[in-house]
Amino acid sequence: ELTVKGHDEYINPCEVEQDKVEWKVSGVKGKVKAGEIVFSSKMAYCDVNATPFGYAYGQVPDMPLFYEGDLSYFEDVLEMGKVGTILSGDTFFTDLEKINSIINTHFSNDNVLALDMETAAFGQCAYIYKIPFIAIRAISDVVGDENQIGQYEDYNLIACNKICDALNKILTR
Repeated sequence: ELTVKGHDEYINPCEVEQDKVEWKVSGVKGKVKAGEIVFSSKMAYCDVNATPFGYAYGQVPDMPLFYEGDLSYFEDVLEMGKVGTILSGDTFFTDLEKINSIINTHFSNDNVLALDMETAAFGQCAYIYKIPFIAIRAISDVVGDENQIGQYEDYNLIACNKICDALNKILTR
């Protein structure tokens, strides 16, 4: 069973209502389908803009543009999904035109497969603490699909089962 632990602004443990935690990862239309697994080769922010200070779009000041996923340990499970870039931002992504514009303008050569709100932050923490990291995410919905919001309900259990299969394979080798 997966649980979420929380800390306040002073790093003191705090309670998290487990039944209110939701994990949603949106797929890029035409690249992935709801229920598929994505392994992160790279992670970046899609809504950070410090370009007036000489940074690339998506780059947090004094950090790299991309946080590299460490795929070496996971070579035997990569066939269970697709490998590519995951972009993170402060929104639930529903606007296909806006997403395509961001990808085509700033990340056109980066094989962007998924969008969420947390993967780049995990990658950034791993980078700062020099911990090898890879995100294994299951696509809950696809931006721009007709029933994007409803897909989450339909594919959540399928996606969770696929993630559990991948983790089981990793942990029992």
